[in-house]
Order: sequence, then C-alpha cells, then structure tokens
Amino acid sequence: MKRLYRKLAVTYLISAAAFILIFSVSLYIMGRSENEHYLYQLLENVENNYIRTSEELRETGQADSDMERQIRFILRQATTEYATSIFAVGKTYGEVLGMTQNNQQEIRIRNVDEGAELLDYLAILPKDEAVLLYINGKYQNAVVREMDDMFLIAFSDLDRVADNVKLTFWIGSAGIAVISVLTVLLIRHHLKKYLFGHFRKIKDGIYSILSGEKDMYEDDSEIPELKPLVEMIFKLEQEYLEKSRGMDQMEDQLCEARTEAEYDRLTGLYNRAGSERRAEAFLGEENQKGAMVLLDLDNFKRVNDSEGHPAGDEILRKFAGCLSDTFRREDVIGRLGGDEFVVLIRNEVSMKTLEDKFKDLLDKVRRTLAESYEKYQVSASIGAVPVDDRIRDYKKLYQCADTALYISKYLGKDQFYINDTLISCMRRECIMCRADCPRSRILRADDKGRGE
Repeated sequence: MKRLYRKLAVTYLISAAAFILIFSVSLYIMGRSENEHYLYQLLENVENNYIRTSEELRETGQADSDMERQIRFILRQATTEYATSIFAVGKTYGEVLGMTQNNQQEIRIRNVDEGAELLDYLAILPKDEAVLLYINGKYQNAVVREMDDMFLIAFSDLDRVADNVKLTFWIGSAGIAVISVLTVLLIRHHLKKYLFGHFRKIKDGIYSILSGEKDMYEDDSEIPELKPLVEMIFKLEQEYLEKSRGMDQMEDQLCEARTEAEYDRLTGLYNRAGSERRAEAFLGEENQKGAMVLLDLDNFKRVNDSEGHPAGDEILRKFAGCLSDTFRREDVIGRLGGDEFVVLIRNEVSMKTLEDKFKDLLDKVRRTLAESYEKYQVSASIGAVPVDDRIRDYKKLYQCADTALYISKYLGKDQFYINDTLISCMRRECIMCRADCPRSRILRADDKGRGE
C-alpha cells in the first residue's frame, strides 16, 4: 500500500505542477498583453497631447516649427510606471528628441546607432503592437508608433512580469504540495476506515462460515452491499463440499491442459519440453530399442534474412509435414527450437531401414522445399544414434545424436550420419582420445584444409 500511496502522491504532484506551469505561462502571456495595452495607451496620450499642443500654438499664432521643444516638454510632463519609458526619434536626423524623466535617460538599442540606421530600423518594426527590443542591456516589451515627423517608442521592463509569474508558480506549487499530502493522507484514512476494515470483517466471517460457527445471515457489516459477497462465498463452500467428486474431473482437465502446453504452436509437433518428457519416459523403460534423430535445416537463416520470418515459418511448417509423413504416429516428433527438430523412433530398427528412411526423407524435403532449395540451398542435415542398452540417459544420448548431426554438417550438409559407435565428444579441438573417431578425421581434414 505504501507504493500505492507514493504513486498517488507523485501522480498528483506531477499533475498539479503541470497545471501550475500552464497557469504561469498563461499569466505571463496575460501580463505581456496588459503591458502592451498600457504602452499603447501611453503613446496615444502623448500623441494626443502633441497634436493638441500644436493646434493651440497655431490658434495663438505662435510658431509651431519647434517640434523638438514641444515633444520634449510633453514627454517631460508624462507620467509612467516604474521601469517604463517613452522616447521620440525625429525623422529628419534620426536623433532622440526627448524622453520621459522618471527613468534612465540613456537609450541604447543593440547593434543600432542613431541616425539613418536607427530610422531604417524603426521603419521596419511592426507599428502599434508589442515587439521585443534589446534596449539598455536587456529585453524590453516595446510598442512603436509612427507619426508624420517622428517615431514614438514606449518600452517597459519585463522583469516585473516575470517576477510575478515566478512568485505565482512557487506559491502555487507549495500550496499544491500541501494539498497533495493532505489528500493522500485523507484517502489513506478513508480506505482503512471504510474499505480495508470491512475486508477484514469479511475474512473473519468467511472463516466462521467455513468452520460452522456463524450463519450466513448473521453478518453485521456496516456496508449492506458486502452481504451478498458473504452469501456467495458460503454458497460456493457448500457446492464444493457437495461436488467433491468433480475434483477428479478437474484434475484430468488440468493434466490435459498441461499436455496441450507441450505442443509447438507453429508446427503442431511436440515442443522441447514435450519431446524430452516422452523421451525420458521411453528410456526409463527396460529393453526398449529404437533411435534418436536430430535434424536441422541447412541455410535456413538465408530465408529469414531475405524474405522475412513469415516465409521462414512456412518452411518450418512444410518441413514438419515431411517429418510427420515419414515417421510413424507412435514416434515422438518434436521441434526443439528454431530450425532444430528431433524424432524418437520407438521401435527396434535396422541400420538399412534407417538409411532408407533418411534417404526418402531427404528426397521429400528437396521436393517439398524445391523453390527454397534452388534459391537458397535450403536442405536438411540428419544425425542419428541407436537407442539400446548401452545408453539409457537422455542427455548422453542427445550428445551422441548432436555429434552425428555435427559430422553430417561437416560432410557437406544435405545428408545423414548414423553414430553407431556412440561418439559424444563436443570439444571444438580434437585431443585424439580415440583413433577410430570419424569426427576426429573430419576435424583433422578441416584443419589441414585451412593450413593449405
């Protein structure tokens, strides 16, 4: 339950943090929008004052050509918030004509000098909408307005907006963290009180019913919805006692299910577990004779690499069909994995019969897999070992059959080898333990070929 509580708390905290982050970003966007509106109003007031002053001067007959003096006077009288300034740039020489007095009096726009360069820069900026300008060493939210004889620029430091967002984020995060902890504790309390406590009562009631100490109608749970559960458990217990004989049938069905689990789904043959189980049972019987055969497909990987695994699966199914057609129903035919197969012949068979059977099988495989045989040289290699009183251990018998398959591969593939001398050496390098070992002769011939 502790893990559940931790996951609940983490999920709640992550969700809350995402909500606070989205809220903070929205707050930042709203703050910039409000700041843009404020700067727009400032410029509109300055422009109106400038126009009104110019009209008053013309009505009184005074000269209105001293534009710089007028705008400087108007900007000096303008009142702005902290970290907000307005300045004017004349279109004649591109010089700063004046600016508000309550803030820094120097104007430095990054990579832009006064004069024609400043005029060109202001001319291409969007008008009457917020833009980010790098002024006086930091990014400022700015609004540019163009008049007949000048540009008016209002800008404001965004640090206040960002600080408000940060403060809101951390306060909100702290609040959400407290709420999350309280919520988890409250959920834990209610789960214990209203759910787990009643589960314990139900468990005690079940034990009482099974022992005959309590009638099913004596349940005093505070949750009426749980009473049908107790009644159902009591009913199941009664049915179990009345139908105990059905347990044998269930056991038979379970054995059948286990048997089905021993088959390979792709080919319908026994899988490794099913094959080994039946082989060990056969070897455990006295005086049983037969043969163990290991087979695999030569160059099978080329099909998977070139045409994909579905094509390879189809080849495996066809090869399994060849095995089923060649060997008897009483024989154990299985797929050990990949392209490796096993056949346990469960009757005494002569060497001549084995050879004929293997020749027939190899021919059948070539015909069945003709297209893959011609295209990728897909064939079968077979290794066999007789089953008699000399070896009754499955692992040892498998090693002998594997050695036979190894010899068959090194003899050139697409053929068989019967290991009647029970060679079981699996060493990569020959140590000359037997003078008549055919595997030793193959290794020596292979080493000699490499040396040449």
